[in-house]
Amino acid sequence: MQQMTLLYHDVIEGDRHEVSGFPDPAARRYKLDRADFVRHLDAIEAATSRAPIAVHAIESEPTSPCPVTIGFDDGGVSALTIIAPEFEQRGWPAHFFITTDYIGTPGFLTEDQIRELHSRGHVIGSHSCSHPNPMAGCSSEQLADEWSRSIARLSEIVGEQVTVGSIPGGAYSKEVARQAAAAGITWLFTSEPTRRPWQVNGCTLLGRFGIEMEDSPEKAAAFASGQFSTRAKEWAVWNTKKTIKRLAGPLFYKIRAWQHRNQ
Repeated sequence: MQQMTLLYHDVIEGDRHEVSGFPDPAARRYKLDRADFVRHLDAIEAATSRAPIAVHAIESEPTSPCPVTIGFDDGGVSALTIIAPEFEQRGWPAHFFITTDYIGTPGFLTEDQIRELHSRGHVIGSHSCSHPNPMAGCSSEQLADEWSRSIARLSEIVGEQVTVGSIPGGAYSKEVARQAAAAGITWLFTSEPTRRPWQVNGCTLLGRFGIEMEDSPEKAAAFASGQFSTRAKEWAVWNTKKTIKRLAGPLFYKIRAWQHRNQ
């Protein structure tokens, strides 16, 4: 089985980056203007012969053409104010991954808003409690706490067991996946740019192709339609960055934080 997942974060009106999601400079690169976002959705719709589906439906859906899912990390309020209405006009389900320590804080969804999104047919998942970066640098005990507490809170909010999650910052490791599985997550989204799922302790790991604010609608459409050249380029860039991160260790994240503060 193969699948294609596109990863977005927030959608904003104009230049009001602080309105939805994390307000820090590092998060801004992942926030699309609403008009650009709509163009992305139009391009994806035109490029694919089947509508995006919910992750739980992947195994029951035909495998050709490749099923597409679309997710949004962090839990910014634009999930309800902008994204959900645009998806619902097209009859698409979205996947919203919530950082639970931020629920109800400025720019983030409230419990009632999360409950509403769930009732409208969208998938609610965990994005950890505190959004540790890099998550792969956490101890086993920290990982267990991040996943189990976030899953418990979201399950209580929506009134049923939440079994979907995504990894903050894309920092995947087997231990991150093992602790997610132990917390009851059966579908875990990474940021590895791959269409081929893999298994860890009964949890299905899924890759994602990330979209940033400067990416064109054509690039999103190329991902969604499975265009090989675009996927291959993304794979090469991602793995180069991953090698640099591994070699630099914590210094990489310190340098990146300094760069963002001085932009």
